[in-house]
Amino acid sequence: MDYVVALSPSNDIINYILCYPLKNVERYKSLVQERINCLMELGVTHIILGGPVDIGRGVRVLGKGFSSIVLKALWRGKEVLLKIRRLDSRRDTLEHEAQNLALANRVGVGPTLYTYTRDFIVREYVNGITFNEWVNVENCIERVKHVVKEVILQCYKLDSIGLDHGELSRPQKHIIINTENEPPKVYIIDFESASKNRKPHNVTSFLNFIIFRKSEIALKMRKMLGLDDNSSLRELLTLAREYKRNISFNILREIMRKMHLTV
Repeated sequence: MDYVVALSPSNDIINYILCYPLKNVERYKSLVQERINCLMELGVTHIILGGPVDIGRGVRVLGKGFSSIVLKALWRGKEVLLKIRRLDSRRDTLEHEAQNLALANRVGVGPTLYTYTRDFIVREYVNGITFNEWVNVENCIERVKHVVKEVILQCYKLDSIGLDHGELSRPQKHIIINTENEPPKVYIIDFESASKNRKPHNVTSFLNFIIFRKSEIALKMRKMLGLDDNSSLRELLTLAREYKRNISFNILREIMRKMHLTV
């Protein structure tokens, strides 16, 4: 169950989260106050505890990574997602990730970025499940085709602006499906590994997942897309390699036709 906690240096939970994973919070009171002041200036007034990940002391959040923890918060009265840079993070700043998300937003990709600093990202909260979780329970071929088409089109938008996500050959946790919408809405998330300094491979990375992975999810997708024979996979691979050499919507259109997706 979620519960809302106001930002205050007198709250032990707030101190623990803002200093995570450092143990001796008393030594970092000035840092806690500095972080609270920064969040308040951004417009964040409360954090919302709850989620699948326990970070200790009974504190549950949405997620925990090597560089940050993720939880819900209230920003200008609106429920949002808040990413907090861990104090032991090897990343000096979250600004690179936020700037990449801002680029993606320009072409309609990713959750909406609201504001950020080196220590915090405030963005749209997406109430959904991971790509793998969704495929695992979804048995409607038309909905699967819709989601795959949306992922490919969003990947193409990122390719077209030269932004490589870097993780889409492993879409398990990097694509969220919001099933509150019909048809389901697709969000590509987590741009911390993204870069404009390398050639974009977003479409081909996602296709590699479909063509080569032997997981149950990939096998189910190939079957539902009519790609469960070697001939179809070879033809799709040929088109993917052609697209990799020459990013083109015309080639993308042929890829989608081969996958039995409406163009």
